[in-house]
Amino acid sequence: MNASQAHHKSNYPLRSKYGAPQREKREMSKILIVDDMTGIRRSLSVILSGCGHEIVEAENGMVAYTKFTEHPTDLVITDILMPELDGIGLLTKLKKLDTPPKMIAISGGGNKVTAENALELAESYADIVIKKPFQREDILNAVQTALAS
Repeated sequence: MNASQAHHKSNYPLRSKYGAPQREKREMSKILIVDDMTGIRRSLSVILSGCGHEIVEAENGMVAYTKFTEHPTDLVITDILMPELDGIGLLTKLKKLDTPPKMIAISGGGNKVTAENALELAESYADIVIKKPFQREDILNAVQTALAS
């Protein structure tokens, strides 16, 4: 299932009978965001921490795997095309663990590789795949779907 097929409740504040905003109550998770592009990592971090999730960031698969083994997370969101250890390598290593996390793969493609090809390969490892560029709601839907599965 991809993010656009996911069903989820709105992440916008609910209103009480007095008109004051209320946050929807739900359990927050620890999420590892892996991307070699600082801007993507920061954007995802802002979106997800704004929903109350605890965020850990890594700039490549090697750093991410080390961080994950030291402090496991509930969910890993990883780019596919990165230096040192790419997203497929990371997903493969995580999948072999006794208790692998939920995993979302993201990609916009790169030199000689289209986003579609990268994500097609990732589909056999990740729970959900998302093509860059994506919208805020795509990420929120995907995170909720992955964590609920």
